[in-house]
Amino acid sequence: MNTLGEAKMSDYIDGGNITLYHFAPTDEETIEVDPSRFGQQGYSRREKERSSYPRSFFYVNLDQAENMVKPGKTLFTLDIPANKLYSLAEDPDGLVAEVRHPVYGFRNDIEWTKLFKRIHENYDGTYYSAPNMDLVVLFEPVEAKKMEQE
Repeated sequence: MNTLGEAKMSDYIDGGNITLYHFAPTDEETIEVDPSRFGQQGYSRREKERSSYPRSFFYVNLDQAENMVKPGKTLFTLDIPANKLYSLAEDPDGLVAEVRHPVYGFRNDIEWTKLFKRIHENYDGTYYSAPNMDLVVLFEPVEAKKMEQE
């Protein structure tokens, strides 16, 4: 696998699917992870500055889960077909270049929001790498199941 922050989406595909992980403050067996709740947690409020486009956040590698997200939360998981996700790194449809401002690049809540809207026209979410983690954001509500932890 590539070094942290440089993993390709294909590194996480198994049998055509990618396993996603989400922490939530409930002990239910199944939950709906709904982008309409975006921005209600402290860490997602910061992401809302980047773009107000509603989305839910998922880890693809549990070793990269942030400590501030885990306390008092239950781990949930789901598998999603990889073809429903857009890889920002690979940018197969050229959307990053299409949306990027020629001078300013990607400004908060302008180009980022346009990019998420364009991706959502044909995909349920997007895969990208942040400095310390690989993430998936989904634009559609999904059901996740409680993961039994060892």
